[in-house]
Amino acid sequence: MNYYNTALQKIKCAQSQFSTGGCCCFGNVGPTGPTGPAGPATIAIGTVTTGAPGTDATVTNGGTSENVILNFTIPQGVTGPTGPQGEPGIAGATGPTGPQGEPGIAGATGPTGPQGEPGVAGATGPAATFTINPTQTAAPGENGNVEIAGTDGAYTLTFTVPQGPTGPTGNGLAAYGGLYNAATGTTTLTDAATDYQVTLPTAMDGLENVTTANNALTVLQAGTYEINYNVTASTPADITNLQFNVRNNAVPLAPTTETTATLGTDDTVTYSGSFITTLGANDVIDMAFQAPAGGGTVNTANAKLTVKKLDGTTAAAA
Repeated sequence: MNYYNTALQKIKCAQSQFSTGGCCCFGNVGPTGPTGPAGPATIAIGTVTTGAPGTDATVTNGGTSENVILNFTIPQGVTGPTGPQGEPGIAGATGPTGPQGEPGIAGATGPTGPQGEPGVAGATGPAATFTINPTQTAAPGENGNVEIAGTDGAYTLTFTVPQGPTGPTGNGLAAYGGLYNAATGTTTLTDAATDYQVTLPTAMDGLENVTTANNALTVLQAGTYEINYNVTASTPADITNLQFNVRNNAVPLAPTTETTATLGTDDTVTYSGSFITTLGANDVIDMAFQAPAGGGTVNTANAKLTVKKLDGTTAAAA
């Protein structure tokens, strides 16, 4: 029988004796047994180690039977609920600036803001000067060019313009010509109601099918003509009802007849115009004054008479 069973029987026997009033439940006490081994001389605490949660606690002797050193392994308890948040700690020192991040995606363009107030006008700068050199002519087909030279507001421009291609051969007028007086002239109105020619001594250059003689133009071809005339008149004494005409073969052409009621001393009047009429071959065109009373003198200036045939052309010289 082991010690546990023996002890259990003793406990049961003792309970029975107390309840029945008996003497005892064991036999006579036997002789004293031999002395047991000596217990440990010292006991010390060695290490305390935290074990994993859920494991058993253990105690081991890290010393000897005489000098015991107890080493404990105590399992860690399970994590408890989160406690309340503590008070904020004292702010630490600012750390160093971190590296710059990558640029973000560009946002959409915002609306245009209101126009600002006009700035203060600047001071007027010095006026620039430009000098134009004579224009240069380049060969047909070349590019035009403008060269500018100079500084500090003083510039010189030189233009180079290409010559255009030769145009087609044109057609000239079949007949044209003119007479004029570059100086002042005098027309004396001796007789009443009589025409007196305006003096036209000089022929214009380049007559074509027109001849000149006796202050008149003679057209050599029949056709439609444009006639242009001009003369400025003055008088040293009053002339009443001074009449001016362009004439064809000494007959007044109606569109040109003009009458000045009174041409006073030192007054001037200009007779000028242009008209179209039909002329025959060898018609003679001139200008004339007359006065019903006669006896006056007309001083003339800027006198001019031209004819130009409008129908029919002649090939121009190449």
